[in-house]
Amino acid sequence: MDSELVRRQKIFTGCLGKLIDFILSQGYQITMAEGYVGDSDPFPHRGPHLHQGCHYFRLAQDLNIWYNGALIDGTNQIWKTFGDYWKSLDDYCRYGGDFSDHDHFSVLHPDGKHE
Repeated sequence: MDSELVRRQKIFTGCLGKLIDFILSQGYQITMAEGYVGDSDPFPHRGPHLHQGCHYFRLAQDLNIWYNGALIDGTNQIWKTFGDYWKSLDDYCRYGGDFSDHDHFSVLHPDGKHE
């Protein structure tokens, strides 16, 4: 039987596939930004993510979204459309645009503390 963390990782992966399909169906292109950032020991990740946040548990992915060769910045309203779609996929889905991280899509960690 899966642990709750593995169960949520599977939810995350399934939802991410649906999100990618949705974004592509709207005529946008995607490149991956940061996803899993690795273990913190012995070489701590020095990126922009919270230590022991969802990226550390394979529960988050940052996306770059493009349209006609141009990277879509965080001020574009299409991010809200994609974030709303993401949140509709599962009760555990969290969108970074709700906390000033427009390119972040995650699933709530089982302990509820790791965003």
